[in-house]
Amino acid sequence: MDWKTLPKVELHCHLDGILDPTMAWEIYRNDPGFPIRLIEFERAYPITDYESFFRWWKFIEPIEGELAHFYPILALYEAGLVVGVALAGPERGNPVKPFHKTITRFHEAGLGIEIHAGEWCGPESIWDALEHGYPHRIGHGVSLFQDPKLIGLFQERQIHLELCPTSNLKTGSIAQIEEHPIGRARELGLNFSPMTM
Repeated sequence: MDWKTLPKVELHCHLDGILDPTMAWEIYRNDPGFPIRLIEFERAYPITDYESFFRWWKFIEPIEGELAHFYPILALYEAGLVVGVALAGPERGNPVKPFHKTITRFHEAGLGIEIHAGEWCGPESIWDALEHGYPHRIGHGVSLFQDPKLIGLFQERQIHLELCPTSNLKTGSIAQIEEHPIGRARELGLNFSPMTM
């Protein structure tokens, strides 16, 4: 089997993360109420490390919202137009627990759930996601490899890891690409896929 010819899918794609200045200006032309300050947004590029990522994030925040604003997702799921949801954003100071009630509604409705955890925080953020978020997939999960008990749980339950080496390098959660644990994931027989974002 040749992996180069196999069909592929991008599981880990942020709606806000694909927004670039050109797209933002196009949206603004059609909707002058679009809440991003476009000149400053353009100046936030390029994104090269943790600090520059959060400078960029500051301009994206106005299009983010409380999870309760996303209940229409359930209607889209019922119509067969959405298959899952993701909880993403800065991990530090933003545990999954406060979103448990909303995520429970998505879980009970049958949506797939992906949670970003273990990118900038330690294994405790992954434990928080598992305890309060019903994830089918964990995005990033770099710190998973610091906790043998967590590794064992992922092996046993075959929880999928979306490993994002390029993103992790750009945002500074790893110092160099050779430090990324994707090779270790393969050695340990974890359920994972490489992603771009």
